[in-house]
Amino acid sequence: MFRLLLQKFKILSLLLLILVCNLSTAQTLDHQELIQLSALEALDLKQKQQLTTEQHVTALLEQAKKASVLNLFAILDSDYALSQANFLDSAKVDKSSPLHGIPIVISDNIDVVGLPTTLGFPMLINHIPEQTAQIIARLESHGVIVLGKTPNTPFGLEVFQESVANPYERFAVAGSSQAGTAAAVSAGIAPMGIGSDALGSARAAASLTGTIAFKPSQNRYSLDGIATTSSTETPAIFARSVKDIILVDSLLSHEQANYQNANLKDLKVGIAQDYFYYPLERTTEKLVASFLTKLIVEGEVEMIETEVNQLSDLMPSLNETLIDYELSKGISNYLDDNALNLADVLENLTQQQVLGTLEHAASITQLDYETVRDADLETLRFEFTNFIERTEIEVFILPTTPATARQIPVRESASLFQDLKDSSEFHTRNTAPGSFAGLPSITLPIGLTAEGLPVGIMLESAVGDDLRLLSIAVAIEKLIGDIPVPELP
Repeated sequence: MFRLLLQKFKILSLLLLILVCNLSTAQTLDHQELIQLSALEALDLKQKQQLTTEQHVTALLEQAKKASVLNLFAILDSDYALSQANFLDSAKVDKSSPLHGIPIVISDNIDVVGLPTTLGFPMLINHIPEQTAQIIARLESHGVIVLGKTPNTPFGLEVFQESVANPYERFAVAGSSQAGTAAAVSAGIAPMGIGSDALGSARAAASLTGTIAFKPSQNRYSLDGIATTSSTETPAIFARSVKDIILVDSLLSHEQANYQNANLKDLKVGIAQDYFYYPLERTTEKLVASFLTKLIVEGEVEMIETEVNQLSDLMPSLNETLIDYELSKGISNYLDDNALNLADVLENLTQQQVLGTLEHAASITQLDYETVRDADLETLRFEFTNFIERTEIEVFILPTTPATARQIPVRESASLFQDLKDSSEFHTRNTAPGSFAGLPSITLPIGLTAEGLPVGIMLESAVGDDLRLLSIAVAIEKLIGDIPVPELP
């Protein structure tokens, strides 16, 4: 009898020890640690029963309140997020979904049933879509929770979304139309976000806010339910970990990147100095040069310096004719599909850039557009393909933006803007060419300047080489290491 009681006591003691260890592990995660969890880290803790979805979501919503001064949300659906978290924590729910209970934020040009899609126009606050965008519906079926929507600029046109502040510097911009999504991920409000990217809005915003953004090859993900204004537009994934992006990509593309044995040694890396590396802000140039040196010395890559032919000659017509014409048509098609009237949407609109672009688009004939599309666009795509095949490079590396985040209000008097001709090139000079060529692209943060502002580097590869690009990005992310997270006031 005594031995039986002793054995039961030992078993109970062991069970109690396991319970205490699990509880203590969960309790060691303070607020800062919870908000900085990657999706995969959060999933791992949940599988070990050391974290609940309700705990995670509550911490993120608290962070959203703390970051309210940054103005990162068009709408924050806290009640739904908490209700869904509690539901997903309940015993009757299968917890094996690949993204079980992972919170995300999405851009306000993406439809979600129950939430308005305003495209940056306050007068569309009552425009509630009847269907959820296909990629969001798929992610929701795998367990994600949409915390809310981040603000857009009207039709994604403004170069700087000055109403959205940068988590690293509240008096600096966070980007253009995708600034809110990038800044929300950077600020620790969500481990991931979904937006869109035509010429670089997602990648530029990620670069300015110290996060990661991936623009896939054209047609890799569905655009159904996303308001688009360009043939170059694709959905974009924001995250703080490349492996999180690979997880989402696998669910959307049904392909899995093999990054387990990713190796940089003898990797052929292309550098096009003349177009993409001049001009650069001095602080950006310094960090980029340091990164490239590290890539050669520690990564042991083979660096190949070359150029993409005719780039400077082709870009003006693509930017001024193809983009503006498609923008006008894209706006018209979206409004027609949703029974909206352009005159009502534009009523009381004062943004000169939006009005100026629409006025210019009206002057472009279909013949002008088709000429540029069939000649200049095809030539650019040929030159990029020829560039990659001629040099046999696996990845093309360039600074994501030529400078760090500008102070609010943005002024164009600085010499850098004079060199760039106008502020529109701030975001798109380096990101647009590959976008026109349809290349997959990912931006990674490489460090902070002495002023504490992030700098990003961009990797691009051949059309369709998304999996290889992502596996290379994992290896480069490891080489770079972590950068300091923003400290909110």
